[in-house]
Amino acid sequence: MIRCIKCGCSRWDAEGHKCALCDGSPALRHEQVHVDFSTKANLLASAGELRRFGLTLEKVELLKKPMRIDRSPEYGLVLDVFDDPMGANMLRELVHHLRYLGISEEEMLRLRLAEPEEITALYRADETM
Repeated sequence: MIRCIKCGCSRWDAEGHKCALCDGSPALRHEQVHVDFSTKANLLASAGELRRFGLTLEKVELLKKPMRIDRSPEYGLVLDVFDDPMGANMLRELVHHLRYLGISEEEMLRLRLAEPEEITALYRADETM
């Protein structure tokens, strides 16, 4: 499925060139998204716990242009999510768990787990609990 790289929405403008919600770019599920280092660290640290939600994490070395003198490798995470939509209860539990890990709403949207409205509603409902 193609989703917005910024907010995770699957709806596009009339021309089909950008996100209907935030004007972000379309991206396939396997394309890189940009999340904070702290989000990557939190996800990697809890990789075992995330398996129960059907998510697997893998640390990979990213290719980068050799423009800097510093040649230290950069790492990224591969977050493998089922192609089938998650059930509502599983998604609710996952959002709750990610929130518990300290992942912000904005970062959660960038993971493209579901439509942004669903993630936002679950994230904010968790605030009232």
